[in-house]
Amino acid sequence: MKLTNIRLRDFRNYQDINLNFSKSNINVLYGDNAQGKTNLVESIHYASLLNSFRTNNDQSLINKDKMFSIMEYDFEKNNKKVKIKIVLSKSGKKIYVDNVEFKKFRDYIGQVNVISFCSDDIRKFKEAPKERRKFFDEEISKFDKKYLLHLLKIKKYLKQRNEILKNETKYLNEYLDVIDQKISEDSLYICEIRKKFIDEINKNLSNIYFKLTNQKVELKVKYSSLLKKEDLTLENIKKIYKDNREKDIEKKQTNVGIQKENFECLIDNQIYSEYASQGQQRLILLAIKLSVLKIIEEENKIKALLILDDIFSELDNEKKKQILEYIKNENQIFITTTNKKEIQLKNLDIDISYFNVNKGVITERMD
Repeated sequence: MKLTNIRLRDFRNYQDINLNFSKSNINVLYGDNAQGKTNLVESIHYASLLNSFRTNNDQSLINKDKMFSIMEYDFEKNNKKVKIKIVLSKSGKKIYVDNVEFKKFRDYIGQVNVISFCSDDIRKFKEAPKERRKFFDEEISKFDKKYLLHLLKIKKYLKQRNEILKNETKYLNEYLDVIDQKISEDSLYICEIRKKFIDEINKNLSNIYFKLTNQKVELKVKYSSLLKKEDLTLENIKKIYKDNREKDIEKKQTNVGIQKENFECLIDNQIYSEYASQGQQRLILLAIKLSVLKIIEEENKIKALLILDDIFSELDNEKKKQILEYIKNENQIFITTTNKKEIQLKNLDIDISYFNVNKGVITERMD
């Protein structure tokens, strides 16, 4: 998959820009802070999951004092041209693929695959289990629409369950029996797919990290599930809810479930956030995302786009060179930086297109 052209109208600080990205696989956006570099890659990310990696508020993406924002993309996918148009307004959003509107957003997911990595991911991934769950859930949903459907159903059931717990009804246990059956059925699918996905990530993770760093370590993602793999059955999940029911009634909320599960990254069997340096944490998370990139390619038989937003700071030139050498054969990469010299390294034979970003104006430079 390749993004050949993008047009943004009234998106963030862009009034109307039209850019062509067909010349090179690697595209570098450089310029001072707060000029619009991240805004541009944010718009590319949006085409994948219909959300931003910076905010949950779509309204903030619309240019100040404007009523709507329009994002138009030209992609090449499996030797075919695909046009995507996304319109954001005060009342919501509309998505069109080749002029056909998608009424259900979940049916659109998978049209465009993008893996994004920005500096803030390191903090979120390190500190918040919720953010780690969100990351893995989003990546799995890109090629398993049933997974996304099960997640949405569990979210709805959990809301109903918590409302039941807060309102002490006469038939409380009967209601909980019914809803726990439904939650358990969907949870079984979620747990099975999460386990499978993490197993696939771990197959490549240590090797990718070695290619990025020349360091041999055992790197893996640990998935703390509701149950061990050998105990993962519908009856056992139902039993977990039953065993915790008294506590749930007392607390008036659900205290177990897939919404409480955790993912941790281990380096040589130690939690990476407690053991690794800031630079190592950056490279470990990059290795995880590149491992996901590989899975998407194998599952969908198509390469995803890769966004690297301001990740080269705090890395020495050797590490930067190894990263660029590793990713140069990926389908298409978008890199943001305040200093293009971070990318212009000696003895690096890679075709790169450079774009200067200044106050919402982007100019291609022949550097």
